[in-house]
Amino acid sequence: MLRDEIEADPELRRQLEMHLSAPSTHTENSVVITGSRLSRSPISLGPLTINNTPSARAFLVAATALLLALLALGVYGGVQLLTADDSPQGSRQSEPSDAQSGALSDNEGGAGITPPSESGRPDRKNAALNEAAVVEVTLPDSGSLPSGWEATQDKEIKAGVPSDCSSACTGALYTGTVPFEVTDSGEAAFFYIQAYDTADHAAQRFADVRADKDEHSDGLEPVSLQPMGDKSVAYRAKIVNAERAEAGVLVGTVVTWVTYRTADSSLDPAALSSLAQMLAERAQQAQNGTIPPVARAEF
Repeated sequence: MLRDEIEADPELRRQLEMHLSAPSTHTENSVVITGSRLSRSPISLGPLTINNTPSARAFLVAATALLLALLALGVYGGVQLLTADDSPQGSRQSEPSDAQSGALSDNEGGAGITPPSESGRPDRKNAALNEAAVVEVTLPDSGSLPSGWEATQDKEIKAGVPSDCSSACTGALYTGTVPFEVTDSGEAAFFYIQAYDTADHAAQRFADVRADKDEHSDGLEPVSLQPMGDKSVAYRAKIVNAERAEAGVLVGTVVTWVTYRTADSSLDPAALSSLAQMLAERAQQAQNGTIPPVARAEF
């Protein structure tokens, strides 16, 4: 029946043929390929229309790959941001080490007070000298001094706090002394070491002796020497027809003191420095476990 009506109405037949043969051109939010042949037919991508040619298809493939790559990078970056290493070890990697940042010296400045030497500090130990025999060998012998120096008395070692010591001698273990001189020259030295149970007690004793020297400084003047031990101090005194100087050094758990005298006014500060350095190094070597110590004075 519909066929009879179409054949009876030429106008209706013309309009139907026109609509049926017309290409579809709806392109909203879709990809549309028009025409009966795929080759060279236009490709619509939303508002964008591209000719369906090999180069156009290659462009679409490349663009799609680029889009996927950008999307993958975005996802990867987000994952890294959310899973960043926040462990203590990870955060410490950006912090400066103690070696980089460096360390503060314990020494005090001032006239006659010499800052400590930094050479060899990583190898230094603060160990108590708990045996009288160790204190005895820490004191110098004739092999520790230049030729011509001889001991005028035997080494003397006393245990505990000396009777003439103040309350600052808390923790004293042993006190050792020995005198030396150069025969017929008037040149002499007196060596004194005091061993403590802790470095803090030794530091307190050193501070007490220095304060006493500073308080009774009549005839004494400060002398600057090379860096020694943890802290060091030196004084010089002129006496009739002679000259005397002394130097004290704090070395870990040990306090050392050297008194140096000449028969005239020709006292050489370098000689005092060498004697004090030798005794301080022997005290440090004993704390490090080098028994007997091997340091010697050269001047």
